[in-house]
Amino acid sequence: MGLITLTANCGIADDWFARAGRRIAWTETPQRGDVVFFDFGGGHAKRSHVGLVERVNANGSLTTIEGNTSVTSQDNGGAVMRRTRWRYQVTSYGRPAYASDAEREAYMQLAAEQIGTKEVPSGSNKVKYNTWYYGRAVSGAAYPWCQVFVCWVFLSGAKANGKTTTEGGSGKVTVTLDTLQQGSQGAQVKTLQRILYARLGGIAVDGIFGPATRAKVIRVQRQLGLCDDGIVGANTWTALLTQMV
Repeated sequence: MGLITLTANCGIADDWFARAGRRIAWTETPQRGDVVFFDFGGGHAKRSHVGLVERVNANGSLTTIEGNTSVTSQDNGGAVMRRTRWRYQVTSYGRPAYASDAEREAYMQLAAEQIGTKEVPSGSNKVKYNTWYYGRAVSGAAYPWCQVFVCWVFLSGAKANGKTTTEGGSGKVTVTLDTLQQGSQGAQVKTLQRILYARLGGIAVDGIFGPATRAKVIRVQRQLGLCDDGIVGANTWTALLTQMV
């Protein structure tokens, strides 16, 4: 089972944890590294925002790391920030299947390193999360990116532990990765292009394996010491998924 599913939708992510048997009720005490879904109205039903639990405080509040959060207030906004949240605001928690405490800490350290990164293009210092996911610069409420940020943390942190995201229920999930080359099209090409964008930038995520994608594949194959044939087979997939940057 993967640690999280790749999606920009909080509800889809929360449902994935439920199917995997790793959804924790809001009444339970969370753990460091849990994914926390919020209903700021206190109804414990909506999944309107998401973050990562950094710690549980003595007064019962949570310290979280969140994307799409205001720099100056507790509201949504354009930055990755550390926030204090209350348990009545929580809908549920998702508990990733970390292999060890060290693995969990690697992800949390990566998340903490992102604090202060701004995503809204106006006055921003970076726009990496949405451009990583969508393959182009986007902004505004039409592209909420709190869940995108959480996915970015887990996929980028795969370098430390060799994991990647998978869709599925509880138990072991086997994902078949196709051999891709120029002319290939589809969802797996988009996945490849997102990984290439995270490493190298400057590539459209359009699901079409054209000359530009082949050139990026060759470049990354050379970086990783692989045969630079521009074909994404077992060796290239393995290297890309275990050496994420």
